[in-house]
Amino acid sequence: MKKVILIVLSLILAIGLGLGIFAFVTWQRADETLVPRVTVQAFGQTLEPVAYEWGAPLLGGLMTKHFEGTTEAATRDLGEIQLPESNFGFPAGYLASLNLTRDGEPAYNGTVEAWSDTLAAQPGAYRLEITCEKVRDAADKRGTGSFNY
Repeated sequence: MKKVILIVLSLILAIGLGLGIFAFVTWQRADETLVPRVTVQAFGQTLEPVAYEWGAPLLGGLMTKHFEGTTEAATRDLGEIQLPESNFGFPAGYLASLNLTRDGEPAYNGTVEAWSDTLAAQPGAYRLEITCEKVRDAADKRGTGSFNY
């Protein structure tokens, strides 16, 4: 009887150790290639993210490896724009929010849909920051995170 218990415990230990090694190797092999390349369209220009945060699920969602950082993309001068022009294109499945400042003061912070309704054309230097966020969807196992433009 002692021999059977010892064999069962050894098998449980071996299976646990094997699963742990497999999880460790999977974690170590996960790299930045799991972060999707997400671009947005703004006023006729394609923008690359300048910063990102992304959680990539591993082993069917049992573990999540987080990545964050900045990219080599520089901020872009969109030139002179006419308001209330809302020329935006966002990837499907992402929620977008805009933060517009005029001469350092907040001018708008909200969704793309309400953006043109709240702005009045005033001359000045504007800075537009766009955040695209992917929220977890039970059917979509590709990860969650946000991208800043």
